[in-house]
Amino acid sequence: MQKNSFAGKFLDDCVEAVKSIAVTENSLNPNPATSQKKAETILWIRSHWLKFFLLSLLAVISLAVAWKNAANNEGKDFYQFWVVGQCLDRPDIHIYSPDARNHVGAEFLLKAQQSGNTNLIAVANYRGWLQTYSTPFLYASFRFFSTGNYDTDLRNYRLLMLAALAVGIFIFFRLLKQPWTLAVLTFAVLLVWFDPLASDLYVGNVNSLQFGALAIYLWIVTRMRWQFRDVVGGAILGLTLVFKPNLIFVAIALAACWIVRGNFRRLWFQAVGGIVGGVLAIFFSAVSFHNFRCWREWFSSLHTLSADNIIAVSNGNFSPVQIVYERFHLNIALPLAIVLTALVVWSLWKRRKDSQLSANEPADMPPEIFAVAIGCLLTAVASRLTWFHYYTLTIPAFIFLLPAATVRKPSPGFILKQIPFVLALAALTPIPALAVALDTNGQAVLAASAGLLLFFAAIFLSGSQQAKKN
Repeated sequence: MQKNSFAGKFLDDCVEAVKSIAVTENSLNPNPATSQKKAETILWIRSHWLKFFLLSLLAVISLAVAWKNAANNEGKDFYQFWVVGQCLDRPDIHIYSPDARNHVGAEFLLKAQQSGNTNLIAVANYRGWLQTYSTPFLYASFRFFSTGNYDTDLRNYRLLMLAALAVGIFIFFRLLKQPWTLAVLTFAVLLVWFDPLASDLYVGNVNSLQFGALAIYLWIVTRMRWQFRDVVGGAILGLTLVFKPNLIFVAIALAACWIVRGNFRRLWFQAVGGIVGGVLAIFFSAVSFHNFRCWREWFSSLHTLSADNIIAVSNGNFSPVQIVYERFHLNIALPLAIVLTALVVWSLWKRRKDSQLSANEPADMPPEIFAVAIGCLLTAVASRLTWFHYYTLTIPAFIFLLPAATVRKPSPGFILKQIPFVLALAALTPIPALAVALDTNGQAVLAASAGLLLFFAAIFLSGSQQAKKN
């Protein structure tokens, strides 16, 4: 940028103005440190404004691209939440029964056809028979996005998803003491080059909300100085689990983290908060459904998802457990969960011993961050049912494994440690030619391999990498 440009002259004038103000203030109440700090702030703005402008422009463009791509999809999952949310005013509704699924699906298909809304008709035809397996609390929460105007409700919900994504990314980067520039860049890249997130936006599911909620939870329990922060954090975690219980592995990883560190006080207060949050969620959903029977019916509906009736890989279940079951007729769900959880406990214990060698590590790197990241990975790779958009929950691990921004001359060993990270990211967003060449089973194997690769990288490679960050 030339010095005689308008922006350059404007910023020079700003600096001169600050200097003149500082001179005036010094004559009245001499404080050189304050005036120097103000001048340095203006100089920082001048040296970084171009970077800020370019990154903001990149983020806006990425948002526009992601929004346009999502707008071309009808929100197949959101439609079910939206339909049930409108049915909650009926005291006699039994939304988990096969008859209600069929009847309500046909009813809203007729309404869609009468509305003439092509997007609504398309998704209503696809969901002619509702798959209502989510918790009553999740459906009750969607009352706020069930006004009856499908396009408006879906738009508002996707805005909330993007807001949760942005909040989650910036909180994780802040907690890991990574620069804001890298956070903005990651946000932009994920929006246009991360297929699980794109899938979540397309279908209108809740994984972005879960990611944002976990980030807020971490901020409360690691950064707040309020004496009741653990109770509040536990309540948020409890609400999140009742909302969608697939995050149970996060709670297990956190509990293991506190046990191996002997932090039973935090475990106790978080458990109390979790119980309070869970009870509040159950009561809220019972009021919305006009009875407590909804929870019993939900539990009964889960029994239909037995080993033989679970969603097939060809229908979008990208779980490693299901892939092995269909190929070898072996149900490894429980053994795999036990083995992977044992590895998590071992890793937490090892990190505890390493932290004892560095007195500064607990303050720099709260252990809960790793526990949440690895728990999210367990959700993707150890569950019997893993839709592709569930891999959105691998984002905390990707952020956790990012190399420190301060690394200038990486060693060959450091570069080799980034290979699993790069391979996992590439496998979850394959190049178009490869994606076209693979059928659903091939894509499932690729995604499951990426999740497992990321899990083992977090277990075996993250310790030294995080020590360098600190």
